[in-house]
Formats: sequence, structure tokens, C-alpha cells
Amino acid sequence: MLTNPTVSILLIEDDAVDQLAFKKLATSGELPCTYEIAGSIAAGREWIAERSFDVILSDYNLPDGTAFDLFENAGDQIVILTTGSGDEETAIKALRAGISDYLIKDADLKYLRALPNRIEKARQAQRLRMELRESEARFRELSSNLEKLVSERTGALVQSEERFRQMADAINEVFCMLDLATRRFLYVSPAYERIWKRTCESLYTQPEDWFSCIHPDDRKMVEESFGGSPSPRNDVDYRIILKTGVVRWIHARVFFVKNEAGESYRAVCVASDITESKQMRDQMLRTQRLESLGTLSGGVAHDLNNALSPILMGLDLLRHKYPEDTEIIDTMESSGKRGAAMVHQLLTFAKGVDGERTLIRPEHLIREIAKIIHGTFPKNIKLETCLPQNEETVLGDATQLHQVLLNLCVNARDAMPAGGVLNLTTNQVEMDRAFASAIPDAHPGSYVEWRISDTGTGIPPSVMERMFEPFFTTKGKDKGTGLGLSTVLGIVKSHGGCIDVRSEPGHGSTFSVFLPVATAGRANPSDTQDETIASFRGNGETVLVVDDELPVREMTRAVLLSLNFKVTTARDGTEAVIHVAELRANLRLVITDLHMPHMDGLGFVRLLQRMAPDAAVIVASGRTDDASSREFESMGIKSILHKPFTQERLITAIRKALATEGA
Repeated sequence: MLTNPTVSILLIEDDAVDQLAFKKLATSGELPCTYEIAGSIAAGREWIAERSFDVILSDYNLPDGTAFDLFENAGDQIVILTTGSGDEETAIKALRAGISDYLIKDADLKYLRALPNRIEKARQAQRLRMELRESEARFRELSSNLEKLVSERTGALVQSEERFRQMADAINEVFCMLDLATRRFLYVSPAYERIWKRTCESLYTQPEDWFSCIHPDDRKMVEESFGGSPSPRNDVDYRIILKTGVVRWIHARVFFVKNEAGESYRAVCVASDITESKQMRDQMLRTQRLESLGTLSGGVAHDLNNALSPILMGLDLLRHKYPEDTEIIDTMESSGKRGAAMVHQLLTFAKGVDGERTLIRPEHLIREIAKIIHGTFPKNIKLETCLPQNEETVLGDATQLHQVLLNLCVNARDAMPAGGVLNLTTNQVEMDRAFASAIPDAHPGSYVEWRISDTGTGIPPSVMERMFEPFFTTKGKDKGTGLGLSTVLGIVKSHGGCIDVRSEPGHGSTFSVFLPVATAGRANPSDTQDETIASFRGNGETVLVVDDELPVREMTRAVLLSLNFKVTTARDGTEAVIHVAELRANLRLVITDLHMPHMDGLGFVRLLQRMAPDAAVIVASGRTDDASSREFESMGIKSILHKPFTQERLITAIRKALATEGA
């Protein structure tokens, strides 16, 4: 919710339905504000010229142009763009134009519910940008004043030395003066001791002490900035390494004092610690990239899932046709399912999509990880496993838990560059109150423990304190984002579990992942269920398959025909409505995609329920959101089939849908 009830909003929208929905939101109390409404670019430009608004909410396509005609450069104005299509080109153009946020419209206008939180986040980001700009302006002003002081009044510098010292001692920036001939420091302000954690006296007696603490990769650049090249850089960012091993970022401006012959004989430097501001800027950029990834990943997942669906469905047909090639077909199915899991993992990370939770045998996941390790890890890493036979299961998302194990194993591999032993163990643990009190977020109870141990370099105490923070990493930029352990902790906590870490530098590390026991028994379907699925046949019922992807339509049609159904196909909701009108007397089941051109699945199902209320419905999609799921549930449809799906899952969904329809 907005924290400022007096926020003023200009809505630039030509659609009367969207205007009405916004008015209802503004008057309902969910979005406390004052507002004006413009129906075109021209009207919006008149309002902006007449008065200022805290937030401008603009549709992308308007009668007299696009939003970019008005906001080619948004500047400090908070502008939130709304559009019915989330294509990559529009998203990139919006970011370049300085658009504050980017909302995708949906058919039932649910996107407006996110507006209060999005406005609040945009205003917080605006305040942060203004504070950063003010700080930079103050620094530029100070640097500019110093440059004038050095260049215009060099002769008066000696006379004003005491006043200069008083000024330099009072601020956090480091001032220093270097004799270019002797490479010795003539003056260093006290802020050097606060930032570099070294004494000024040591710099006077040992000038190389300053240069030795500069990061090796930045030394050449810094040397050039102090006159080491014909065209020195006067403005430079570089890193220093403190005696504790901590890396800090420094921004320095260098000015040269010239003699009567125009030759530089002294260098004056103003340096400040910009570590926090740089980290903040980097985090903001990472956040923007992740938000863009979240916007675009849904469309990518939809396309990939549509590509994988006919492959996975067709494999069972191939098994029956070529029984002698079962091993090859099993390999293809395993690869297809792995690709589907990777797509789901992308959605899980980028948009926080929750996967289906089932009963899982923990040792089965470790065996799968062991296969990956044997095939991909260096040969100088020896894998040891201890997997006692037991019946304990956990309730979880197999893809997410697979990600937890894989991330921890990869970290263990990186901690053993010269080789070592990686040990994977699982066992049941009864955690009492004393045991639980020693582990963050733990509670007494029965748990399954995954223990991942390595004989690597270990983890220093300073890193142990921060290793679960987002974006914190000890790896290079090309080796990690600092999101791995943060994601691991989030997944484990979402499963009701906790993590314990034990490590000592030079003596390896042990990560213990505790997941609550769900129930005793097998997590896999029974043989009886498998036999029921294998023997399932239709009775000639009429089925309508609606999907805009030709391969998906044709493969679904082939599978249904092999199961003794009569099948009709349609490429979108509009064509499907025509078929429903022709088949309504005999239509038993409709399998429809959610995202289609002309008329999407939601609009088609609404018409279908009026035209053929007795027909069962299965909604199949490679990308569903909570709003769509709730909408279908309110319509009485519970059979949602996530792409890509196998023939087995299709049969299960059909049996469930027909049983519900028959009841």
C-alpha cells in the first residue's frame, strides 16, 4: 500500500474500461490518491504542462502515438508504462527511456492490483536517485573548488597551508600532494588513515606502501593517472586491498601543478571511498536485470514448453511402435524431462513460481546428483556416498531441491581446486529443543538430513557471517552472481527446513540441510496405478483440442486417437467456438491452451461453459500465473495440465476431468 495518501496521478489511457477500473481502485481505498485522466498523448501533454504529478500511468499504444512520443526521456518523473504485450524490444526501450516500471495488462485488469506497491517502490527508487545525485553534486562541487584552488592560486597555497589543513582534516575525502620527480608525498590528509587503515607517517617514509596496496589489476591504470603516460587519466576508479584482505573501491581525481615552462612537477589528488555507493549502484543494476529477466522468462518458458510437449507425448507412441529401442527412447525422455525441469527452474528463480510438491525419497535425489557429478566434475575429486535404506519421505518440489543439492555440490567442487573428497550422506534426525536452539530457524521434530562435506579450503569466519546474503560472493564476476546460497536458503526455508554450516579454514566444510519428514512410505506411484494408466482406453468420446502450436495439436491428436477418442482440433479460441457449435451435442472433453491469439483460453472457456456446459475442460499451458489459476477455479475447472506433459500425465488429467464431469 502507498505510505503517502496525497499522491497525485495522471492516467493517460484511451480505453474506457481501463479508466473505469482505475477510478474504482482509486475510490476503494486501495490506492489513496488524487487523479486526472487524459485519453491521448496530446491531452496528457497539456496536463503535464499545466501542473506536476507525482506519478504518470500511461498506456503504451494511444490514438495519436505511443507513450515514447511523450516520454522519450522520463528524467526524474515517475512514469509507469502499461501494455498488453510484454515483448523484449519494448522492455529494453522502456529501460533506456528511463521508464520507472513496466506492467503487463491482462484481460481481467488484475494488473491494477499491483499498482499501489509498484508506485511505492518507484517513489523509493526516485528518492534514492535524488540522494545519490545530491551526494555526487556535492562531491563535484568540492572537486571543482579544489581544482580552481590548485590551478589559479598555486602561489598562495603555501601561505594558506594552515587553512588548507583545517579544511582537509575536517572532511572524509583524502587530499594528497605528490612530487613527480622524487615520487614522494609532500602532504596526506588524515582521512587516509581512516580509509586505508595505514598511518600517514608510513606514507611519507615509504611512498611505495600506498602503491603496494592497490589491486594488481588496477596498478597500471593508477600509475598512468599520476603522469605515467603522455595523456594521463584525471578521473579514475580503482580498488585497494586492506591488510585484513577486505577490498575497497576508491574514486580519485588527479590535478597537475605546472611550472613556468608549462611542465607538470606536482600532482594533487582527491580520493574518496565509494565502496558503499558502488555496491548500491551494482545492486540496483542487478535488480533491474532480474526484473527484466522475470518479465521475459514467461514468454521464453511458454515457447520452450510448447516445443518440448510434442516430444514427450510422442515418446510413448514410439515405445509401442519400436519396442526393441526402449533404451534409446528412455534416454530421449530423460533428456526431454531434464529440459522441462530447466525451464521450470528458470521460472522459479526469475519469478518465484512455486512448483508442484510431492512426496520425495531424499536418497533418490542424491543418486541423481551423483550421476551428474560423475559425468561433469574433475576426475581429481572423489565422490563418496552413504545412503542407508529407509522409508522416510519429504514433501517438496523436486526441481527446487535438486537445485539445492547441485548448488552446494558445485560450491564444494570450487573449494577443492587441487582435488579432494566430496561426501554425500542422508539420514534421519530427531531434533530436540537443545539441538534446534543451536541452528537458525530450526524447530524440534523429525527431519531428513542431507550432509554435503568436502575437504577443501574451508570458509573464513568473515565470509561465514555474510555467505547467505544476496549478491555476496567471493568468486569473480565471471564465476558467480552471489545468488546461489541465498537461493538455497530461501528454498530450504520455504520447505520448512533449515541449514547448519560447519567449517574451518584449511579443513573443509560441511553443509547440513534439514528437511521435515512428511510421512513414512513410498513416494512413487504404485504398480497398480501404473497398470491402470497403461490400460486406459476411451470409448469413442469426442474431444476438442485447441492450441495455436501445430506440433502440439497434431501430437495430442495422435495420442488421443491411439487411446480410442474422436478428435477435432482448432488453432485458436475463435475457431474452437465454431467447432463447439457443431459438436455441442456429442462433445465430452475440451483440452485448450491458455495463451493464444485472437481469443485466449480464458475467454474461450467462458463461452464454452455457456454453449456446452456439460463438456469437461482441461487447461494446458506452459505459463500460468496465480490470477489465471484462481479464475479457472472460480469457474469450477480444476484440471490444469502444465506443459510440457507426457502421455501418462495427459491420461491422468483426462481420467480426472471425465470423472469430475461424470459426477
